[in-house]
Amino acid sequence: KVSVQHSGSVTAKSTGAVEWSSGKPVITAQAKTTAGVSVAGVIRVYDGTTLLGTGTAKTGVNGGTVSIALTKSLGVGSHTLRVVHESKNVEETTVKQVITKTTTTLGVSQKAIAATTKSASNTRFTVTARTKNGAVSAGTILVREKGAVVATLYPKAANNGTVTFTPPKPTAGNHTYSFSFGATSTSNAATKNAAATFTAAKSVTSVSGSVVQSGGKTYITVKLVNKAGKALDGEVAVTKNKAAAPKLVLNSSNKRVGTIAVGATKGTFTYVIRYAGTASTAGSSKTVVVKVS
Repeated sequence: KVSVQHSGSVTAKSTGAVEWSSGKPVITAQAKTTAGVSVAGVIRVYDGTTLLGTGTAKTGVNGGTVSIALTKSLGVGSHTLRVVHESKNVEETTVKQVITKTTTTLGVSQKAIAATTKSASNTRFTVTARTKNGAVSAGTILVREKGAVVATLYPKAANNGTVTFTPPKPTAGNHTYSFSFGATSTSNAATKNAAATFTAAKSVTSVSGSVVQSGGKTYITVKLVNKAGKALDGEVAVTKNKAAAPKLVLNSSNKRVGTIAVGATKGTFTYVIRYAGTASTAGSSKTVVVKVS
């Protein structure tokens, strides 16, 4: 082995620990002779034998100091980099560069949506997993309620790290959901909680109105029925050609069938029969057109 007598050496330092998604590190390097005079020339940074970046030191610029932006990514962890001057008379040095996992944050917002009669869910959550420099490139978000996983979401850079979650048929009442982004090889874990209150789904109701003739007179029979066709108790409002008519109360005393007497006046009459609904039943209406001649 031949011993090389160096006439100078390289000194270098890094910008410190850098998050994986925060861009590539910069190494500051300077070559000087043993007498302290700066040495111009090309300085290269290696990870092992892999070239990461190159810079040219100039004696009249910044005292011969050059900043070398690394052009290749380093994995998460601690790296010992070689900083090498083009002159073999200048002794190389090493510098430690630490790459940390990306800090991930979760944003959760809610948006009201139309509830269906099959589900009390009337809220959609929009969940965004991001780093300080943009969307996460991959990962998994588990949605839990009371510790049990109720959904798995997959944010991607292509959709800006945003995914949606609609609670699957929640019961009426208050619910708290925990959104957890699992740690990856390059990103830290993150958790965010969000609460929502759901009301009970309303049952389907419909108003029926049938025109009947009896004893030379015209009537409209009215019923209020559920999805299964069962007659229900309730009160319905009636308008005749947009003018208010007497309300009908449907209950056991009239076998839950109301009757509207149309009358003998000739003409065309439009009846609108409306059921306002309750806290547990949906409202509905029925329009009946009767022509008396």
